[in-house]
Amino acid sequence: MTRVLYLAVSGERVGGAEAQYEYLLEDLDRTRFAPLLLTPSRGGFSERVARGGIATQVFAYPPWRRRTWLTRRGARARLVAVAREQAIALVHADFNLGPYAVAIAAALDVPAVLHVRRPLQPAWIARYGLRRASAVIAIGRRYARQLCAGGVAAERIAIIEDATDAARFAPRGDAPLRREWPALAGRVLCGLVGRIEPFKRQLDFLRASAPVVRAGHPLACVVAGAPNRDWPRYVRNVHAWPNRYGAGVPVVFTGARTDIEAVIGSLDVLVTLSGGSVMLEAMASGVPVITATDSRPADLAMVRDGEAGLVVPADDAGALSAALARLCDDAPLRRALGARGRAHAVQRYSRARLARDTERLYDAVMHGDRTPATIAPATG
Repeated sequence: MTRVLYLAVSGERVGGAEAQYEYLLEDLDRTRFAPLLLTPSRGGFSERVARGGIATQVFAYPPWRRRTWLTRRGARARLVAVAREQAIALVHADFNLGPYAVAIAAALDVPAVLHVRRPLQPAWIARYGLRRASAVIAIGRRYARQLCAGGVAAERIAIIEDATDAARFAPRGDAPLRREWPALAGRVLCGLVGRIEPFKRQLDFLRASAPVVRAGHPLACVVAGAPNRDWPRYVRNVHAWPNRYGAGVPVVFTGARTDIEAVIGSLDVLVTLSGGSVMLEAMASGVPVITATDSRPADLAMVRDGEAGLVVPADDAGALSAALARLCDDAPLRRALGARGRAHAVQRYSRARLARDTERLYDAVMHGDRTPATIAPATG
């Protein structure tokens, strides 16, 4: 039995990264792998995982980007001690906890796997120890190229795409958000789902919606997600936007929600300007997606323009407004995109596939029977 230690950034937040860990931990082959999840705090994520029968411990370690060197050094030493006590044979962590993971790996002579789910800044490659990992999982080709450009050996990079729970996220016959906000009746609900922070670009979404509404299209904006406490000024600006600049634009702020499948299922269109597994959740729910990219079209395995949604250039507010207007006015197109997205999500992005691909990677780094580079999507 291989004991695998997982380090999570938060025990409270239940976002896209946490959902992916939950799928993986629940679907691992438990005859071969025994997972142990460490979280720096107790909350929604750690409690959900524990209810699923996964061994979970709360262990206070600060984010690597914060606190003093001495504080991080102490936390690192304590993590090594815990890993040794638990006879850990492999450690898996988000990339921004990389220094903790590679320290454990070096002390115990075990592999470290780091997970990259977002665009990387060049300085992060060295700061978070990505070159020292046994393997790095990138959720898409764009991130794999950034890793290679930063000096991570190509043979250590595995492309393993995210997954979705097609049973939980499925087309709905109702729209709870419309019941909660009757004023949305007759409007096409276009929503951005995620923590309120600059990376998610809620302000760009709201700004692009304004000319659409003022041109007479029946759009209503839904901003769903908890505020990121690290960005108080941005959060205030997002909440103030409707009164300051958005006269006539219907905007609903749902705050943090535990029924994310109901929120997404209530939407007519999901908008994401930062990518992420929320696209898979929308597709599985039969909801068309508008997303933005500054990457190459071949990189967009999840959403191809005109198939499961519409793809616009990054930082092109006019193109985003045009896409919103187009889907507001064309219900048959929304239905067709949603149906194709559902089929694509079910066929390609299953939870079982995520677990099996990750298990193959674990075998690679522990036994050397195949290289991480062989683990990549067959298409897209």
